[in-house]
Amino acid sequence: MRFLFIGFILLQVLLLLWQGNGPFSDESIYILAGTRVIEGFAFDSRNLDYFYSRWFQGSPFIWPPLASLGYSLAGLFGSRMIAVVCATVIWTSVFFVCKRQYGPRPAFLAAAAFCIDGQFLALSHSAVYDAPSLALLALACVAASQYASSERRDFAMLSGLLLGAATITKYSTIVGSLGVACILFQGLPFNRAAKAVAIVATVSGSIVSVYCVTTFGSLIPSSFQFYLHYPQRLSRSVILLQFAEWIAVAACFAGYGLGVIAGTQRWKALLSGVAVMIAVVGMHVVTESHVSSHKHFVLGAMFLFPLVGLGLMRFHDRMGNGWLGVAFTLLLVLGGMRSYATDHYWPDSRPAAAYLLENWRKGDSLVSDEAWNFRLPLYVSGAIASPFDLLDSWNVQKGKRNLCDIEWMVGNTSAWREDQISQLARECGHRPVFSSDDVVYRRHESGSFEAVQIKQVVFRRNAT
Repeated sequence: MRFLFIGFILLQVLLLLWQGNGPFSDESIYILAGTRVIEGFAFDSRNLDYFYSRWFQGSPFIWPPLASLGYSLAGLFGSRMIAVVCATVIWTSVFFVCKRQYGPRPAFLAAAAFCIDGQFLALSHSAVYDAPSLALLALACVAASQYASSERRDFAMLSGLLLGAATITKYSTIVGSLGVACILFQGLPFNRAAKAVAIVATVSGSIVSVYCVTTFGSLIPSSFQFYLHYPQRLSRSVILLQFAEWIAVAACFAGYGLGVIAGTQRWKALLSGVAVMIAVVGMHVVTESHVSSHKHFVLGAMFLFPLVGLGLMRFHDRMGNGWLGVAFTLLLVLGGMRSYATDHYWPDSRPAAAYLLENWRKGDSLVSDEAWNFRLPLYVSGAIASPFDLLDSWNVQKGKRNLCDIEWMVGNTSAWREDQISQLARECGHRPVFSSDDVVYRRHESGSFEAVQIKQVVFRRNAT
């Protein structure tokens, strides 16, 4: 276990140093929002920062300040390393829950396989609120597992407290409450498990209800409507294909592992392993939304991988050390490829940001599809007074102002298309003054991935 811990931390540090991409919009938003929260702007209704709670999918007062703290200490690397710490809590919790359910050997194999899952590898160093939210959920599962073996009420109350905190950190994590309940029903007779579930639900429900009513004036976060009406949709078949691709190998080992369990316990184990994953997939299929699908997959995988550990143990018993090593090598290669594609789903904005910082003048403004990635470095360096001094594509769509008067524009062009900012820059007569090339991996509506060459271009008004 000690070697797994050291290996995971070293792997994440190497991934950040070797293939580390620049921030994507969500990371920039949360880091910058955390900075504004610490500075007090989010508590004044006269500031746009006050409305973070209205459109964030989690509380702006938990993860964003932590991400901002990491950024102030070591830049983007510092924020992402806090996410790595949260990820370490997640996989070690998977180990402890699986150990209590099935024993130490499958627990170690489950944790090792989970550590090299592609989506988990990518999430582990993403400075977004999924990492701390899932860490709190994982600890809630550990507390529930402890209750199942000791039936001490304080563990049930602790599980409810952690589950409530996880849900506030990111609202969609409430789906994980189904997994907490399954752990209790798997470990206890029905009546005693139902009593524990009632305690967990009462504590967590009270925490979440108080937060939602005081923040939104209702039991449902206002940002939920944004999620339901997100403009970019994928067909249900593509979403199913996407999840099937991610889950295929793990599902095979999990199904194989069920053969170790006999009698009614097999059905309890099956329900405990797949209930949350089914709920996650169902959520995305019903809404036709791909938003955070790879991160929500990790939420379901937390409960599936104990069965994967059983399957790997059974595979080891039948095939021996050599074939187990082959299996883990293939899992590592597959996980590494998926993690790399996820880490490079967006272009690196750091070269363009560095050019803007070098040439920015007081009073300048900017419009970009990825405005948050430029708001962050410009704001923390003191080049702009407020992150909302810069405009994004929403202002283009709504025709808020004469955008041709803006000094800077940053657009992306590829073989697929030229974005609306680049088109606007040419219409306004802005001239390109800097560009950088990058390769990103995008999923077509057919479900396939393709490497796409992206050119990020900085345009300037009246440039010579």
